[in-house]
Amino acid sequence: PTTPGATSKTAACATCSPRARSSTSARGPTPKTNGKVERYQQTLGREWEKGLTYNTSADRRAALPHWLEHYNTRRRHSGIANVPPLTRVHNLLGQNS
Repeated sequence: PTTPGATSKTAACATCSPRARSSTSARGPTPKTNGKVERYQQTLGREWEKGLTYNTSADRRAALPHWLEHYNTRRRHSGIANVPPLTRVHNLLGQNS
């Protein structure tokens, strides 16, 4: 029995295009990817959340886009030859040859 107005996964998929209905599975978490996420979370907490004093939570939230831009474009990362991550992305695309 279904609740009136409720949609099932099957009913919802019936409206999708055939391509959207195909199921793909993402790679499951691995120690390597989990470690990278844990390291990022540690850096985020140390440098953004607790690295500076903020007057309010809104001030902390407002500082996040600036910190992310710094982290990805200017901050040197020892794990990738002391270059910012964005330079590595550009190299993958063949823009820095």
